[in-house]
Amino acid sequence: MKKVLFYLAYLATFAVPLYFYYQSVGAYLDGYTASVLLGVTAFVLLCNQFILASKPGFAVQALGAKGLLALHRTAPAALILIVAVHFTLKKAAGYGTTSLRALLGISAFTITLILAAFAAVIMANTVLSRIGFLAAFKKRFTEKTGMTYKKARDLHNAFVLVAYLVLVHALLASTADFGLNPAGVSWLIFWFVLSQGLYARYRLTGRGGAEKKAAQEGAAK
Repeated sequence: MKKVLFYLAYLATFAVPLYFYYQSVGAYLDGYTASVLLGVTAFVLLCNQFILASKPGFAVQALGAKGLLALHRTAPAALILIVAVHFTLKKAAGYGTTSLRALLGISAFTITLILAAFAAVIMANTVLSRIGFLAAFKKRFTEKTGMTYKKARDLHNAFVLVAYLVLVHALLASTADFGLNPAGVSWLIFWFVLSQGLYARYRLTGRGGAEKKAAQEGAAK
């Protein structure tokens, strides 16, 4: 039951801003509207990654440490796909790639691709990291660079930069006009601040306790 409630709450984090943004574009679904809704989805999904990374107690209780980690590891693939379709639809709607807004979005997407590939092959024990040539690459890479899990985890924190790039990108969008869409914009800013605050607190004070709790849970199983 806790797991079901968690996933319902997780989906609700998308539903609230999507409703307000859908209303802001006239409640009419076309290619442009779809691109806006996908962009909002990607924004919330990225914020949710930071919330999951902070290992909040309610999420650990609902999913277990392994379940939470599985969700956190799966989300980047969905994020990359959503952003790719968002970008494609934006171009189809006539938006260029040279504006500051577009360049920030492209930069964030590029960094996300690099960090996701790094995490999947070098940092985490995933299916990709066990494929023959990738496993060999991981071994050579870690030996030559002296890459440890701690160093990889610190590098992984560059996702914080992605979050801020995406925030500015979203606030520069025409649908982020506060006068036209105050509720939607306010929700995205609130969710961003909440996710970064939880993650910062975890990084500064909670990592040891959360990891100890996860280890104890794993041992109990």
